[in-house]
Amino acid sequence: MSLQRRLACLALLVLSVLALQSGAGWDGARSAFHRAVPLVRMGSFLSPSGGGEEGDSAEAERLRLALAVREDEIARLEERVAALTAFRGRYPDRYRDVVPAGIVYCRDPSPLARTIYLDRGASDGVRVGDAIVWGDALVGQVFLVQPRTCEARLLCDPKMRVPAVVLPSAGRESEAGQKSREQGVLVGTAGRTCRLEFVPWKAGLAPGDRLMTSGFRGEIPRGLVLGTVTDVANQEAATYLEVEVEPAVDPDRLHEVLVVRGEERPPAGE
Repeated sequence: MSLQRRLACLALLVLSVLALQSGAGWDGARSAFHRAVPLVRMGSFLSPSGGGEEGDSAEAERLRLALAVREDEIARLEERVAALTAFRGRYPDRYRDVVPAGIVYCRDPSPLARTIYLDRGASDGVRVGDAIVWGDALVGQVFLVQPRTCEARLLCDPKMRVPAVVLPSAGRESEAGQKSREQGVLVGTAGRTCRLEFVPWKAGLAPGDRLMTSGFRGEIPRGLVLGTVTDVANQEAATYLEVEVEPAVDPDRLHEVLVVRGEERPPAGE
């Protein structure tokens, strides 16, 4: 694919993402994409196709580097569009205000904390309590907001508490039925896994069962994917099961996330 064509693809993706960020919604992004296609095609037609004497090696190297940068930008924009598409597929009519945010730092200096720093803050409308997602999965929750940055706890942070509902794995749905959807609280462990607490010992959980947000208290959208049960232990005379959960998203593999602005919350004290 030529440099002009790759840049044209980048322009289309940028227009679509900007339409989503401006509040035009998914339909607006689609409309912007279709309006831009004829212009991009015309630009490709009018652009020089090359030919003539070959440029010197320095110019060729400069173009190769520029192309590599553009390809990286295209790949990241494609990931963002895919994540927005997955989120919109789950919430077509709610949570229209989504703010893409780059991950500035993904390592907390404390070994007992798992947090990330994002390049969006109060000036972008981010508020404490906003959910951090990627696609249809929950990544964490904002707990500290500065004018241009914010900090969010990941699911594995020990201070993170997320009300959850358990869905039986595909092979157990008919056997378990809808009534077996147990609820609990997902808690971080400071490691790479979480644990599900307050699940009665008689609950029929098994490895492979999926966890989703229950939406209890309304801070985090209901129905976001949390992770998968990897181990269930029933200690003798214990009131609750010991349930280990692997989060759906590995934050170490992310370059950016989506900040879901929740409903307007009144100031404290009102």
